[in-house]
Amino acid sequence: MFKENNSLPSHILLAAITIAAIVAVPQFLSNQYIIHVIILIGIYIIYSSSWNLLAFSGQASLGHAAFLGLGGYFSTLLIINFGLNPWISMVAGGIFAAFIGFLIGLTCVRLREWFLAMVTFGFAVIVETIILAMDWITQGTTGYATPSLVGSRINYYYLVMVLVITTIMAVHLIVKSRVGLAFSAIRENELEAENSGIDTVKYKLLAFTLSAFFAGIAGVVLAHYVGYISNEIFSFHHSFMPLIMAVTGGLNTVGGPVIGSIIVLSIWEALKIINPIQRMIVIGVFLILVVIFMPRGIFSLIKKYARLII
Repeated sequence: MFKENNSLPSHILLAAITIAAIVAVPQFLSNQYIIHVIILIGIYIIYSSSWNLLAFSGQASLGHAAFLGLGGYFSTLLIINFGLNPWISMVAGGIFAAFIGFLIGLTCVRLREWFLAMVTFGFAVIVETIILAMDWITQGTTGYATPSLVGSRINYYYLVMVLVITTIMAVHLIVKSRVGLAFSAIRENELEAENSGIDTVKYKLLAFTLSAFFAGIAGVVLAHYVGYISNEIFSFHHSFMPLIMAVTGGLNTVGGPVIGSIIVLSIWEALKIINPIQRMIVIGVFLILVVIFMPRGIFSLIKKYARLII
């Protein structure tokens, strides 16, 4: 009891230091490329956290890029065709992705995790095919130049940091709530969870919908920050990255996707001198080493040494 009470001020202090550091970074960092990389890391933290939220309920996705791309496309089309306010379009992109996630969830949440993963993989392929076929709306492989949400890169930096903090807090609150306890029970033993009175279908569907929402938000910000969106956003690369980041950082932990996104994307950017296929091979080898030597992820190692220091 006393340990928990004493830890509260340290958490508040850590949060205050983190926020102060986030605010101060652009003031002391003149290298625009590093700020660019930080923004991308922030977007992927949101995206990989969305994937990890699905994993909290014992589900897996190999086609999460479908929700990333749908959010980005929907927001872009709303602004271009209807002149919708960019802020409203951002929320609308997340809601649209969540709605599609809800519909997909209705059809396949009764499947076991890797059967579900294959269905989501197939869904991502289907969505990309439809995007290419409906070129009178989506402009096919040509894509769209996306309008800016907030203007300058610094403004994007602060927007992404606010969204990252909001996402992490939301996931933390979900995981610590009764909903999170239901997710954990389903993940550990779905049959026992059902026998104990948990509506497993309802909670798995909720996890799928929430996960798709956050992925959609990440897709909106990514599309508008990069300034361009095409069928490439549905690529295998974008589907596997959140999985790799969540596993590298630590599955079923709130901090895992944060650490994983920082490490994996930093490696990815550092290896720009080689082509994307070679980079994916390097990332794949790195993932294998993490799974073999740190199966609980790098975040568990950080927590372990942090306890020793404190």
